[in-house]
Amino acid sequence: MHLSIRSGIVLVILTLSTVAFAGNITYISFNYSGDGFTGSGYFTTTDQHDGSWLVTDVKGQQNGIPFAGVEPLNSNPGFSFNNLVFLNSTPQLDINGVLLSWDGGDVNLGYYGEGYALWRAGTPADAPYQIDFQAEVSSAPEPSTLLTLGSSLLGLAGLARKRLFR
Repeated sequence: MHLSIRSGIVLVILTLSTVAFAGNITYISFNYSGDGFTGSGYFTTTDQHDGSWLVTDVKGQQNGIPFAGVEPLNSNPGFSFNNLVFLNSTPQLDINGVLLSWDGGDVNLGYYGEGYALWRAGTPADAPYQIDFQAEVSSAPEPSTLLTLGSSLLGLAGLARKRLFR
């Protein structure tokens, strides 16, 4: 009896703690196209609580080649980037933009002049490729949240079974 009550309490605490930590992570789906480039996927971001989200990871592709990741801040002096997305404003990227690691070379997505832009190594700072860019909150749940929820439900089902078939 005491073991099942303790197990239930532990499961509830685990579920609540995972949901609390997962609240800061937001998935943002994106797509862009123009000037010979087409890309799509989703960013893993952390809310900065100032109207911006810091991009920490990317899943997706450009021209059929998968992205390898997001360049960490201050890691590539060849580009100016801050890895921020602004969902509730127009534009959704600033001039510094997001730097993605890609098999075909780094790709910097940002906003320049009157529209969204893409820079690659060797692209002049004042002559980027023009692109159309869109981003929105994605409904993809965090995998660890699903794992904890599933574990909790299995544990509760085991407790219920134990009580029903005694």
